Amino acid sequence: PGRRGFDRLREHGLTRDGVESLRTYFGAQVTAFAEAQPAESEVTREVEGESERDRRLRLEDAWIAAQGGDGEFGINFTATQMSQIGGAFGRPAANNPLGFPGAGLRERSLLMDTDGGGSDQVGLPRDFVWGFLMGFFLGVIMLFWLWERSVSHRQKMGILTGVTVRLPSSQRLLYLRAAQAAAIAEQQQQQR
Repeated sequence: PGRRGFDRLREHGLTRDGVESLRTYFGAQVTAFAEAQPAESEVTREVEGESERDRRLRLEDAWIAAQGGDGEFGINFTATQMSQIGGAFGRPAANNPLGFPGAGLRERSLLMDTDGGGSDQVGLPRDFVWGFLMGFFLGVIMLFWLWERSVSHRQKMGILTGVTVRLPSSQRLLYLRAAQAAAIAEQQQQQR
């Protein structure tokens, strides 16, 4: 029936060592995912005559299908790779970029918000606006959000722009306050 689990990535240029590295790196997450499933779920059910390797490949398929395009696994593929891999399986890349069974249920396009709920890695224009407002009004403290993986690219750019616009106005405000304080001190000195 073809390759299953992480082995499917061999069809798209990954070496055997690369697949084994992925299997080692994500193995604990696959196991935790399987343990978190209800006992009667399709993922955890025991299939008669199924070898341990086939069971593990089935679990890998289910884990990959549950990953979003913005999860740790999906982020490690570029938009071009995602579209090539998705197209190779005869499905639209936005709905199922890796071609795994059931993956289209939770996947979002890398370029647009297809399910209307939340943003994705690139983000929406409104993410830029929100980022700008937060960067402008909250200032330098918002720079810590630049390392947050759940913040979209456009929101990060908005934060940078907002902080950049705020800095000169903050410096001008400090200059005006210092000049006002100096003028008041000079007036008080002249009154003595």
